[in-house]
Amino acid sequence: MWEKDFVECLEKSTAAHPLIDEAFDLKQEHMPERIYKYFRDCDYSRYNLRTDTVWLSSPHAYNDPYDCAFTISEEMIVETAIGILIEPRIEEYNLQDIISRDAIEKSKRSENPLRSLAEYISMFKSPLPGKYLEGMVELTSSVLPELINNIVSFMPRLQAATKVCSFSAICDSIIMWSHYADYHKGFCVEYAIEPLMSGHACWQNLYKVIYSPKLYDMTRWAKLLIEPDQGISNSMYPLLATIHKFDGWAYEEEWRLVLFDLKLTGDRNYHVPTPIRVYLGSRMNTSSKKAVRAICEERNIEVSEMHRATNSFELTAMR
Repeated sequence: MWEKDFVECLEKSTAAHPLIDEAFDLKQEHMPERIYKYFRDCDYSRYNLRTDTVWLSSPHAYNDPYDCAFTISEEMIVETAIGILIEPRIEEYNLQDIISRDAIEKSKRSENPLRSLAEYISMFKSPLPGKYLEGMVELTSSVLPELINNIVSFMPRLQAATKVCSFSAICDSIIMWSHYADYHKGFCVEYAIEPLMSGHACWQNLYKVIYSPKLYDMTRWAKLLIEPDQGISNSMYPLLATIHKFDGWAYEEEWRLVLFDLKLTGDRNYHVPTPIRVYLGSRMNTSSKKAVRAICEERNIEVSEMHRATNSFELTAMR
């Protein structure tokens, strides 16, 4: 599926070999012609309809407690940090004069770099092993915990700085009308995506949700925060956690608008294209229909009403 190729492009993109454009070409090729936003009928939803806006919020405001969640391996972060801390000590104790560079590199790549390096050193009669290990114990007991804490604490900040607005590729989901449109008493707004140029901010920040049975693993990106000189820097990597979601939600066929705001300026409205159609819920009362229709007529937006089929579990739109 194209979603897998899209993810691989973003994961493998590096400063030396950027694949961001290739990923966006895949997105453009599979972008739906229309996307839909379900609303409950209230003053604020009518304001959004009247002003061509939607509400961007942090994931913690969503009904899914795992929305935009991810996992990282603290053990692998520790191993990476230890590997980085080894090199200064090699120079400090002139260990390169005791063991070969090949042995040093093998130690750094091993499951436990400190233990591996100590084993190489212990093969030689030298007072350095004890001094070396004592120094490393002191270093790892002070610097390493602080380093790990900084990395681990930064990740939730990244999640909180994410601003999201969810859309769907379908407008006739009985479940979504129930969940997001006040039990079919609200309305659903249709936006045309096809006419937008690829440079449009809404187009650029709209992504297909990837459904998965597992949390997205951000360990590789977290490791880059402590070893940034590998030429693998990729500012798009955090997006991958944002667009991965529990596969139990796959029926929503979600596309989501995603922005990152590290200044934590809070949730806010965001400008989107003018809707081309509004669908009124099958349980919407007469006064609400009249009010929403008035807004649409003023703005030349077409209106349809959803009706329940009499012989199947289906909703159909009628003008």
